[in-house]
Amino acid sequence: MSNLSPKDEERVILKFLWSRIVEHKKWLLLSFVFAGGAAFVQYQTINLVQSALDKVFIAKDWSLLKHLAFLTVALFFFDGITDFFHRLCLRIGMERTIRQLRRELFERFLVLSPEQTSLSSSGEAVTRLISDTSVIGQGLHVVADLLREPLILVTIFVKIFML
Repeated sequence: MSNLSPKDEERVILKFLWSRIVEHKKWLLLSFVFAGGAAFVQYQTINLVQSALDKVFIAKDWSLLKHLAFLTVALFFFDGITDFFHRLCLRIGMERTIRQLRRELFERFLVLSPEQTSLSSSGEAVTRLISDTSVIGQGLHVVADLLREPLILVTIFVKIFML
């Protein structure tokens, strides 16, 4: 890759990483579905608050307060469940992607010529491979969370503008 321009090298690396991520798309899609569930729970939380403000505090219907407490706990429970499964599926998908990437890089490292491997100690190279793949994994988690939060924000804005 040394004869490629930095932009072309970046494209090749991103294409390589994307091809590894797509292989575990089942887990990532499940994670996105649960992120949608979290957005739905946020939407329902707004509905609950709106209903409570309208009926309890404006109309002075205090009988709804009993149900409000239960519904609030149920919504927070559902939010925790959807968040847990979102992160679990995301972690499974990303860990499998990183494990496969690490295995492929080690296999490539093992077939290097002695001249290439003598440039640095094997311990340093292995440490760097592990460190680099861990950083890639952390970056993939950040990107996935960057997809979840805007989904929740869009859902909240949709509800606000529907009022």
